[in-house]
Amino acid sequence: MGRVALVDSRDMAAVFAFILTEGPQRHVGKVYDISGPAAVTMDEVAGYISAALGRAVEYHARTEAAHRAVLESAGLPGLLVDVLIGVDDLTRDDVYAVPSPTVFDLTGHAPRSVTDWVHEHISLFGAPAA
Repeated sequence: MGRVALVDSRDMAAVFAFILTEGPQRHVGKVYDISGPAAVTMDEVAGYISAALGRAVEYHARTEAAHRAVLESAGLPGLLVDVLIGVDDLTRDDVYAVPSPTVFDLTGHAPRSVTDWVHEHISLFGAPAA
C-alpha cells in the first residue's frame, strides 16, 4: 500500500483562482505539482475517520484483479478501468507521496491536512458514537 499527499479540492481551487486572477499568461509553460501537506496511507485515513467517529473504520485493499472486476461490474469503460488501475499502481509506488510547496507558494496559505478535512466532513461518514 502506498502513500499519497492528498490535496483538498479547496486548495486546488485557490491555486487555480490565483493563476486565473494573476493572469494565465504569467504561468504559460509552467507545471505545478499540487499536493497536500503530508503523505498518508489509506489505513491512516481510516484511522483519522475512526478517531473522529469514535468507532472503528477499516480500509480494505483489493487485489488488482478484484478491483478491476469491481470497476468493470460498475459498467466503466475499459480505458477508464485501465487508467484507474494505473493510478493505483502509481500510488503503491509512492509516486504521489512527496508533498509540494505549491499551495503555499501561490496562495500564501498552508494546504489543508487530511485530518482537518475529516473533521470538517465527518457528517459524511455518519454520526459520531454517543
